[in-house]
Amino acid sequence: MVGRGSQHAARSLLRVAVLLALLGLGLASPRPGAAQDTLHALDTNVTVDFPTSITFHVEARGPRNITRAEVRFRVEQRSCALAESSGLAQFQPGQRVSTSWTWDTRKGGDLPPGALVRYRWILRDASGEVVEAPEQTYEVADDRYSWQSLRQGPLTINWYRGDTAFGTALMAASQDALGRLDRSAGARPERPVKLFIYGSTEDLQGALVFPPEWTGGVAFGGFNIIAISIPPASLAWGQRALAHELTHVIVDQVAFNCFRDIPTWLNEGLATYNEDASGNPLPSYADALKGALDAGGLISVRGLGGGFPTSAQQATLAYGESFSLVQYLTQTYGPEKLGTLLTGFRAGTTADAALTQVYGFDQDGLEAQWRRHIGAPPMSQAQQNRTPVPLAPAIPTFEPYTVSTPTPALEATPGSTRAVAEATPTVRPLSWGSCNAGLPMPTNAGSHGVDAATPLLGPLVLAGLALATRRRKR
Repeated sequence: MVGRGSQHAARSLLRVAVLLALLGLGLASPRPGAAQDTLHALDTNVTVDFPTSITFHVEARGPRNITRAEVRFRVEQRSCALAESSGLAQFQPGQRVSTSWTWDTRKGGDLPPGALVRYRWILRDASGEVVEAPEQTYEVADDRYSWQSLRQGPLTINWYRGDTAFGTALMAASQDALGRLDRSAGARPERPVKLFIYGSTEDLQGALVFPPEWTGGVAFGGFNIIAISIPPASLAWGQRALAHELTHVIVDQVAFNCFRDIPTWLNEGLATYNEDASGNPLPSYADALKGALDAGGLISVRGLGGGFPTSAQQATLAYGESFSLVQYLTQTYGPEKLGTLLTGFRAGTTADAALTQVYGFDQDGLEAQWRRHIGAPPMSQAQQNRTPVPLAPAIPTFEPYTVSTPTPALEATPGSTRAVAEATPTVRPLSWGSCNAGLPMPTNAGSHGVDAATPLLGPLVLAGLALATRRRKR
């Protein structure tokens, strides 16, 4: 009897344990339909057709028909106004939807490889409930190539043609350029810089939207990204070109403001001065400067403050003079004052005011001192009153977003894009600036058959280094 009683008790305990387990499972399991009690995004992702479009995808579910799906996105880029863009997806309302919206980047300017796009979806259902999905980040990738990568300090170099030694040599040249810029102007990187080295001009231009056929490199200052064509056979040229463009990006970091650009003679002068360790200008610069000095045809300092001349001969002279001006300031007054001058521009100070504050003279005073230094006669009254030479205009482009007055959330017209501004100061239109390093373009670099000796285009165009700093112009 004891044995049967023990067995009965054991069975009773087992039944109780099973019952408790079932109750536990019932408590842990959702009630029928409970998973759909809340409107939420099941999945968000992007697909890219580089460089022409980015498509944002969302899959969502809810207890009531989902009637609206809006993606809001912004590019991680230096700007004077925080803003984001908006796209409204088209779909048939339902409790579960899968939809998308495509950003045509051909209408928004180049979005370089390595750029960061932050996006989030905002959903609304028939009851008016609104849910915002967590923000996601996508790093723009040119997946046409298998990239190698090398990182050192603030620089990351990416390349796909050439061996490890090629990438290492480019990194060494870039690090040397940073050191020279620090010594000559006290300018140091404030944010990381990404460099993408394309194996040919054709490959590079395939990564850009509507590029000029001579483009061999672009510096996206607002993104801190450089994309440039350097075939392994043109390593020496590439090292010098990288130093030039890297200088532009760092100077842009140090001196950027929302009111005006630094004078072009200072920006280009620093870039050409920092191209290599010799401290000497390219022969073409020196020859152009000497010829203008002998002929009395120097361009005034004020004339070099905006764009550069369109004629190849005058453009070469502009680079030569800019090099000489920066060399004079550095060697005469030291790199500390030049560094102070650069940081002084952050307040939006005019060139004359910044020079006077640091050196005690404005651009006219600099002109007088520099002319004495190189043995040129003082600028005549006629030269001072002369109409400036025609300057190369900036090449306009569209921004990925615009800035507008804030509007209520979720009120965009279906199928439209809208910019929602978090701050709305008066801003100048964004534009491309142009820059050429003045370096002879290697004939094997893929220049669409353009002869490097063509006098019509000149060495500056053939350098194929167009600076796109996303700066603001007055």
